[in-house]
Amino acid sequence: MSLRRALLAALGVLLPAPLAAQGILLDVGYVFRSDVPDLSSVRAAFTMPVAGPIRWGIAGELLADVGTSPVQRWGAGVDLTGWRGGRGPYAALSLDGGFETDGPHDTWASWSAGAGYDLHLAGGVTIGADARYRGFFGKEPGGVQVSAGLAVWWGRKKPAEVPTAEEPTAERPSAETPTAETPAAVIAGAGSYAAVEAAVVATAREALGKPYLDGGTGQGDDGEVERSLEALAPGDILTFSGQPGGSRVSHVGLYLGDGRFIHSSSSKGVMESTLSASDPNGQWWFVRWVGARRVIEE
Repeated sequence: MSLRRALLAALGVLLPAPLAAQGILLDVGYVFRSDVPDLSSVRAAFTMPVAGPIRWGIAGELLADVGTSPVQRWGAGVDLTGWRGGRGPYAALSLDGGFETDGPHDTWASWSAGAGYDLHLAGGVTIGADARYRGFFGKEPGGVQVSAGLAVWWGRKKPAEVPTAEEPTAERPSAETPTAETPAAVIAGAGSYAAVEAAVVATAREALGKPYLDGGTGQGDDGEVERSLEALAPGDILTFSGQPGGSRVSHVGLYLGDGRFIHSSSSKGVMESTLSASDPNGQWWFVRWVGARRVIEE
């Protein structure tokens, strides 16, 4: 039995990412305007999730005229972002307002909308940049704003334990009841093919709820299994494409048995899903299923 390959495969699929749900962000920006002074921006914000990919935040900001103009705009605002959590592209919308010093107005208010991209540095630290249009309420002209900044993320929220069609909370029995030993110890001392399968499944399920981690790419056909649900065994590695009927692999999972597999979702973290040609939930994965590899050898 290739126990080392089985463990490495399971850990490669399920290792958690260090990024999280809440974050503190510090951005500096520049607003390009016509016929009036450009603006510099310094903004600090706290952000947290609302529902699904949507998050909201509160921010403090200083907008200052660039050049010899002494006008400064101090204020606070509310941010709404979509698909932002520390890596990849995101959409952003902000509403801001406050008071003005050394200018023609006592107060100011603005809105901005655009998109950006975050890059993961290390741990929960990321850098990002965005471009958006900033408009002002009233007669003050707006302009295109570009910003760059640093963020620190922590405290990823665990998925809510509520029953859904895809993720029932009832305990799912494994093919073999694990012992009180740790899964790694069970695998190391397993004396049968079925015991290894059960231990690998138990190890995989320990990662449920942990956050998503970007993986890599690979190739090769060692251990290839027929693309059939009947041919699968617990511990097989499943490969998926991003498009129905595609052949380019962009996602992997670990088969658990009984039409279920465990994988890491970018929005929900490590979770279980159904693979089925007839079940409405399982069909989404079935039409994107590319193939399978067997890493536990009899």
